[in-house]
Amino acid sequence: MNNLVKALGLEYGKDYSTIDNLKSLRYGKLLIMMDQDHDGIHIIGLILNAFHVYWPSLIKLHFLELFITPIVTVRRDNSILEYYSLPEYHVWKYATKNIQSYKIKYNKGLGGVAENDIKKYFSNINDHRIKLCYMDNNDDDAIEMAFSKKKGMIEKFG
Repeated sequence: MNNLVKALGLEYGKDYSTIDNLKSLRYGKLLIMMDQDHDGIHIIGLILNAFHVYWPSLIKLHFLELFITPIVTVRRDNSILEYYSLPEYHVWKYATKNIQSYKIKYNKGLGGVAENDIKKYFSNINDHRIKLCYMDNNDDDAIEMAFSKKKGMIEKFG
């Protein structure tokens, strides 16, 4: 996290809601790339929580974005299907006959992505970007509930 803070030029506790403070950052957005598995989702949560605690104004300004890649790629003949979540893939799998006629590749991590696929993803970058949008205080409550160590938080929001 310290390397990320240095790279972006962040200052702990600084309010970036003013234009001058926002311009003091080295970059206008943070595009988070991660594995699409449970570990990657967990890492996103930790980054989101850190920004929520130290730089909540950046969350409200839509500073954070995700870059997603398919967790499962399915090929048959010239047809390619890409699934960005395992539940989405499983719906297709259980609804598909002749599953053995497909070549199915589970993309565990970004390190295993082929160079041609990386080029394809970045040439269609808007298809792979998710903008994290802050809506209201309910978003704050959800983040606090997810990361609170207080057991009473569940009752408060449950």
